[in-house]
Amino acid sequence: MDSICDSFVEMKAKPESRDGFFGSILQSHLSAVWVYETVGSAQAVSRDQGAIARGRGDNHFYLISQMGSPWSVHHAGRKETLGPGAIVLVDSREPHEFRFPGGLQNLSLQMPIDWVNRWLPDPAAMLGRAIDGDHGRGAALRAFKEALTPEVAANPGLPPTFLEDQLGALMSLAFGTEPETPRRLRKPYLRCVGVMPERLGEAGLLAEHIARDAALSLRSLHRAFAAEGPTFAGVLHGLRMAQAQRMLGDRRFARLSVAEIGQRYGYAEPSHFALRTSHFARRFRQLRRLSPSAFRQLVDQ
Repeated sequence: MDSICDSFVEMKAKPESRDGFFGSILQSHLSAVWVYETVGSAQAVSRDQGAIARGRGDNHFYLISQMGSPWSVHHAGRKETLGPGAIVLVDSREPHEFRFPGGLQNLSLQMPIDWVNRWLPDPAAMLGRAIDGDHGRGAALRAFKEALTPEVAANPGLPPTFLEDQLGALMSLAFGTEPETPRRLRKPYLRCVGVMPERLGEAGLLAEHIARDAALSLRSLHRAFAAEGPTFAGVLHGLRMAQAQRMLGDRRFARLSVAEIGQRYGYAEPSHFALRTSHFARRFRQLRRLSPSAFRQLVDQ
């Protein structure tokens, strides 16, 4: 109980059986979002009005799924029995109860209220509503969520806000809050891609900067990119690599080292990339199947 309340919010846990009871919690965080993985024996977990009153300040949304066995949720007037992989949005300010009769193998994302409000225009309407994790957009959200373990959150390899933006966009799509048709989303996508080349050299470039330049909300930007297929981060890296490749293949820039070319296109942010040159080289190799130095030598032949 102490571990649950210290790690999550003020709650009650009741084991199905006192014999063989166990539980463990792993946690880490990105920037605003915390990632939890809990494993344990069969139990019921609840948060009533008394716990809410005692835990003032424990106000967050949670995106919850169970991996190994069926489970049930009672929240915001909805009561459902769910299969593994189903995803539910929960508001800690409202009473709720979960039952895990086959054991606990749970993945939870703790999200600030204002952060969720940026992505879901009416989160209250989504509470307790099961998202099918096996089909359509729910499957995409499930795949991303299950890959976002505490270990990944502790060492993401990309700016944490990139991953959080991707999570927000997938939530928006999975909960069905995007009213625009793909055709209408084409224009904002092209607007964003049109302004991105002017800022490729900025190491700390984020989706919100491009959204501001394109006169869009951050949610609209990610909806537009999701409709086209690639993520914002993927397009950004692709544009940077295309420009870096152009410079590597142009003899007028032969005096510039590989590291200097990488730095010109944003691969010089120490808070995100401790090994700046190696990160640029690794990204280049992933996209072009050879190192920047090998590409430059090939062009010179």
